[in-house]
Amino acid sequence: MTIDGDLVTYPNRRLLEATLTLVRQGVPLVEILDAGEFVQAQAAAVADRFVGLFRRYVIDAAGPDGLEGLERLSATQLQHITAAVAALRPVAGEVVTSEFARAMARRVDAEVAELLRTEQ
Repeated sequence: MTIDGDLVTYPNRRLLEATLTLVRQGVPLVEILDAGEFVQAQAAAVADRFVGLFRRYVIDAAGPDGLEGLERLSATQLQHITAAVAALRPVAGEVVTSEFARAMARRVDAEVAELLRTEQ
């Protein structure tokens, strides 16, 4: 999402719907937008990490000149890189989704346990 003064632009409907759900639950819009900026920054850092791994172990392994040497790659090397590129995004997405779900479960469980302790 991008924020320009009072204008907020969402890159897809799912993020807009998530924002509306949170607002309906009573979360202030300013807090949601702040959290959205945080998530964008963290997502960019995770993407950089995966792309760095890809670059180091797939692109650079394919030839001594990395991306600059792509025109000199054999058909087999180019096929390998193309297949790896196609596989990178969904694999990285699955890792992030899985780890986030685990982290949320741990955090929510801890919060519920704390609430139950304070009510006793």
